[in-house]
Amino acid sequence: MNVHFAICIVINLNLKEENRKIYTGMTPEQAIEGAAKAKEAEIEVLASFIFGLGGKYRSKEHIIETTKLLNILQPEEIAPMVLAVQPGTPLANEVKSGEFIQATPLQILEEEEYLLENLNINTVYWGNHGNNIKPMKGNLPEMQCQFLNHIKHTIKTNPITKEDILLANPW
Repeated sequence: MNVHFAICIVINLNLKEENRKIYTGMTPEQAIEGAAKAKEAEIEVLASFIFGLGGKYRSKEHIIETTKLLNILQPEEIAPMVLAVQPGTPLANEVKSGEFIQATPLQILEEEEYLLENLNINTVYWGNHGNNIKPMKGNLPEMQCQFLNHIKHTIKTNPITKEDILLANPW
């Protein structure tokens, strides 16, 4: 019997000055340590992360730090998805009060563009989540250039880039 094991690491980088109320229970250092232990035990690593989690004003910083961490972790699979604010959560309350300003669709696409330009890993890209603006799935680096071209084309041609927010469906 061939058993396949995998662990999932959820990446949420609490940006230094900002004490976000989104908590995954794991620091980047713990994620690195956990991924290394999993790989040592021959367990594959799936890293999940959220485009737009830095909001309008921390978008670039969040994707830079996320990409750096992914390049360190070297997960066998990654699953990016767009932020969907869940009703009744602390984040939903922050959005309602204006404390958290959501990233624009253009910023979200620029995050994915940055990721694809700077990711240096062999992985399966599960970017086909239903809330993603341009769903894509495939192996990287083999499909990285194609995916990057799709994102660049979407940035240039999709009218959603003119919107203030992306209305992503909560679960």
